[in-house]
Amino acid sequence: MKTKPLTTGQNGHKAAENLIAKAATLQRLADSARKHLKLVKAEHKQARKAFKQAKKAAKRARREASAAAKKSRSKGSARTNRQKPTAARARRAKPAKSRLNDGTAIFLEQKPAQVAESVATA
Repeated sequence: MKTKPLTTGQNGHKAAENLIAKAATLQRLADSARKHLKLVKAEHKQARKAFKQAKKAAKRARREASAAAKKSRSKGSARTNRQKPTAARARRAKPAKSRLNDGTAIFLEQKPAQVAESVATA
């Protein structure tokens, strides 16, 4: 009968060494993830602080604007309602397109007598 050689419990696969290497790799990965999380938390904290500052500044500006408006009203100055400027093309008469394509245009806002004169001159 043949005798079996003594083994060290590795079954020829070096399982313990692989497990140790994996554990070290995962430990490094966990450390880097923890470090990244701290950076993200710090950035988030800065963003919250900046948002709060902007919110306070906007509130202060609104308060100052309303106080200035109230002060100007109390002085007796009338409100100036600014009228919106009308577009130049809205004031201009638009020519109607002719089906005859003879190049004569009929303006929509003219009286019939003016239309006859413009056609006669053309």
